[in-house]
Amino acid sequence: MNKKVFMDKSIDTIFSKMGYEYEDMNALMRDSAMHRLEGVSAAEADAKIRELMFNLLELTPETVENKKMYRRAMARNKDKFFEVIEDTVEDCLIQGWNEDPFFMDYVDVKNMAVGDRNEFYVEDEVLLTVSKVAGDHHDFSLQRLGEGSTFSVKTATYGAAVGADIKLYLAGRIDFSKMIEAVYKAFDKKIKALLYSELTNVGSKLPVNSMFNKAMALSSTTKPTFDQLLEDVSTANGNSEVMIVGSSVAVKKLEALDCVDWRSEAAKEERFRTGRIGPFEGHPVVEIPQQFAKKGATLERLVKDDQLLIIPTGMDKPIKMVYEGDASIVEVMDVAERMDDTMKFEYQMSFGVSTIVGKYFGNVKITG
Repeated sequence: MNKKVFMDKSIDTIFSKMGYEYEDMNALMRDSAMHRLEGVSAAEADAKIRELMFNLLELTPETVENKKMYRRAMARNKDKFFEVIEDTVEDCLIQGWNEDPFFMDYVDVKNMAVGDRNEFYVEDEVLLTVSKVAGDHHDFSLQRLGEGSTFSVKTATYGAAVGADIKLYLAGRIDFSKMIEAVYKAFDKKIKALLYSELTNVGSKLPVNSMFNKAMALSSTTKPTFDQLLEDVSTANGNSEVMIVGSSVAVKKLEALDCVDWRSEAAKEERFRTGRIGPFEGHPVVEIPQQFAKKGATLERLVKDDQLLIIPTGMDKPIKMVYEGDASIVEVMDVAERMDDTMKFEYQMSFGVSTIVGKYFGNVKITG
């Protein structure tokens, strides 16, 4: 591993005075945050990390409760604090993505922090949907790529609010793993919300009059139409197996297509125990986790509960994500809420998302 080069050189002095090597401390922070400590207790690890954080911030357990001293220390030293923990946050994010079934099946991640090139190769002519983040909203644009093309994903800065949990950690009310979890989960939730909505928005790119785009109620009378769509998507992709993708609420509406007598007893038992309906007449059924986004004082579902996608199996991961890393931190200057013990920060990273619509796929808008 290459030695960490800090922007603030005083961090090296702090590590030297404490007799710590950053690489060892980073491993300890990562293992603590991921609850994977070996040979050291959680309390011992937390005490060692807490000692480092107080040195970075030029605080003590006694002075952290002094509002004026805390604010001044954070104003002077917040960049050092976040520069030391940013690798831990990044490790938690990437580890979580590597263990997430949705990411494994649908998201092709380029991690620019480890040297990957922001470049994707396309074998066939495709429709590319580019999503650019702008605050809590994302805009879409379309373009066509010819056969054998390469493309890069545009990136933009994205942020997650943090702050209160840092004060709780320094005051000893939560441990290091809880503080890091609060930071990376806030960011992770924002990223996943975009990705989940991105996949369901793919269906809106199909022409309204396309044979692969249907608006229909799901009932025994419309089952032949649904079966035909499954067959058409399979045929258009060289008789590939197809899977049915949607939110938990949407996929359960498949039961309205017919009675469930075709199901095995094992499948019925699985439905009873887990609430999942299992394969639909031999076709895999994949549930996209639901996410909420705040719209003013209300919550809005990001994954549509009235849509099903029919996607060929074995296709390349349709969502392309570029993660640039190199986090930055800014203080949120909200005068109305600026209290001494509630300093607000925004943890910012840059990333971009694109969706490749290469192979034929189906979209069902559930009506009625």
